[in-house]
Amino acid sequence: MSIVEIENAIKDLSPEKVNELMEWFVSYYSEIWDKQIHEDLEMGRLDSILEEVDSHTPTEESHFRTQSGTTISPPRSVSKMPSPLLS
Repeated sequence: MSIVEIENAIKDLSPEKVNELMEWFVSYYSEIWDKQIHEDLEMGRLDSILEEVDSHTPTEESHFRTQSGTTISPPRSVSKMPSPLLS
């Protein structure tokens, strides 16, 4: 089946069926994305990016300065949050 045939078949669907298809497609696309991220992590393709992020991740001792010059500390949960990529 060609892309044009698929597009035409979708155009013939009711709005309810299009919504159903979209829910499935979003879920399927997420699965593909997750597999790619895991493969990239395993192959080390994201190591340099993760190292850069880690170097900029605030610690409990970190402080942030607002545009007005006020210094604030991050909430404790920021520094203790697990990385979703490494879970």
